[in-house]
Amino acid sequence: MFRLNKWYLDLVTSDGVAVICYAARLRWGPVRLRYAAILVDTPGAKPDEAVAVRRVERPAINAGVLRWRCDALDVDGEWRRQQPALRATLLRGEAGAIRWSCRMPLATANLRWGQRRFTGLGYVETLGMTVAPTRLPFQTLRWGRHLSAAHSLVWIDWTGQAPGRWIWLDGVRQDGATINGDGSVHLAGGQRLQLSDARDIRNRLVVPSIVAALPGIARRAGSLGTMREHKMAARSTLYQEHLPLDQGWTVYETVKW
Repeated sequence: MFRLNKWYLDLVTSDGVAVICYAARLRWGPVRLRYAAILVDTPGAKPDEAVAVRRVERPAINAGVLRWRCDALDVDGEWRRQQPALRATLLRGEAGAIRWSCRMPLATANLRWGQRRFTGLGYVETLGMTVAPTRLPFQTLRWGRHLSAAHSLVWIDWTGQAPGRWIWLDGVRQDGATINGDGSVHLAGGQRLQLSDARDIRNRLVVPSIVAALPGIARRAGSLGTMREHKMAARSTLYQEHLPLDQGWTVYETVKW
């Protein structure tokens, strides 16, 4: 039996510091664990990160305000929703299902990690999976989100046996939109998202990096040993034809196996 419930929370400050947090519960056969992590990437500096597998609590949302406190990481954060939530069932079949909920496509956020404090625009999503990673019917995943004070753009793109693409601009599904290899997104009506000054946040094989923190995973990972995640941050501008509409920050990733 496989079951994963994962929270992803992030924020990017006005000067481009990216803060990414996870809080998850996993059941995979006899393996049961809770997991939390924080990753802080400052332009021009080596990323800082920490992981906890004890005393992990899930975030709580009340009246459009999310609060998350993780004593094991010494993290305390708050996200305030600025746009309505989005939901989609991305996969359903005999092997299981993947249900995605973008709890906050656009939020104002602040977070404390130890003595460090961060404020910026943020994003929150949850993922519920009952299909084991070794049985996923796709081999490449591209995900990203662009945020500015005025707009949000969110995308999920799969290629493989069961390809799929979901893109939303300010909560509206964008049928026919395309994603280029450079991370740019082209929408209907002449709108596009263009990235610049991209930088790596993380580029590594997934399984070797998590084995120490998540005991028991290595024995079940199987074909996932080649899975690689490439997470990046970039300046991003939303255009209407050649006219810039706004500028913000994008966090995006490509996962392959």
